Amino acid sequence: MRSLPPRLLGSLVTLLLLAGCAQPTAPGAPSTEPELPFAGLPLLLPCAGMTGTSLAFSALSGSGDFVDIYGVTAAGEVVAFTDDGKSSYPAFSPDSKSLVFARAATRKGSAGSPPPSTSLWTMDTNGGNERKIVDILNAEVPSYSPDGSMIAFMGVAEAEAVSLGYRIHLMSADGTDIRRVTDESVDGLPESDPTWSPDGTELAFVRTGSRNGESVSQLWSLALASGAERLLHETTSEGGLFDLSWAPSGDSLLFTVRSESGFGRTAVHLNVVTGELTRAAESVTAVAHSPGSSGDIVFFTTRDGSGLQVTDTSEATAGPTVLAGPEVTPLSRIAVAPCKGDN
Repeated sequence: MRSLPPRLLGSLVTLLLLAGCAQPTAPGAPSTEPELPFAGLPLLLPCAGMTGTSLAFSALSGSGDFVDIYGVTAAGEVVAFTDDGKSSYPAFSPDSKSLVFARAATRKGSAGSPPPSTSLWTMDTNGGNERKIVDILNAEVPSYSPDGSMIAFMGVAEAEAVSLGYRIHLMSADGTDIRRVTDESVDGLPESDPTWSPDGTELAFVRTGSRNGESVSQLWSLALASGAERLLHETTSEGGLFDLSWAPSGDSLLFTVRSESGFGRTAVHLNVVTGELTRAAESVTAVAHSPGSSGDIVFFTTRDGSGLQVTDTSEATAGPTVLAGPEVTPLSRIAVAPCKGDN
């Protein structure tokens, strides 16, 4: 793993010594001060009884042409989990012990060529022990079902389906039984961002297209048992809809749209029963639900040259925590462990 040096510049950041963190000094060894954990954001603490990060994300790396996956340690250190420039879209397993992610065969594809081959992988939450699950023609945004038995992803799984464009697929967690689950008759309307309902019975996803020369993004839900689709929301914003995340309560979906301020994106809650929209945060570049909460969120911002900032709205007194890290854009993805670090 390749570590990036932390830069912790948040105002009035509190450093707390957790019970049991100090290691005993070996006989004859020089006395040293115990290493303090970074407690400016409790979300960064690892899940109980486990090692590794509880927060991961994908971001541009190197010259900005490539993408890699990073974790944030309890000490506030941003650690590169991959360095191949081809890995993205991390998502935690339900038991918080591993991450699933997509890895492209090449860093860039030729214009007009078929989608580059993609493989889906898992790795431990400390970035090690990478394991390939399956090779697919193209796959993005993989995510585990709540029971961990299946993985949903967007992409193209078979050569003969290239003309259909990106579709939502399911497969068993071991990479077998790959199947397209959305309506293949909807030609020319790419689908993206599959996200599971907390009970595992539905998938929300985005379908994009155009109407009368105007860009249209639609938020749909798919009932997995019946295959019935339901339109939840539609927008003509040129920025589209991204970062879908179903609230643990099951009554709302979180997503981002183009910000009216011109910086980043706006995070929005959609009540899936009433259709009511509520703004959750402004000027975000990546967002996800905070675990164990029906409405709180975790989001990244990069603004005013102050570096990567992460905010967890479930921490009422916590402001943005500033970290040294790679460039984060609205196309970056943030992954939060289902358990909360201080559980």
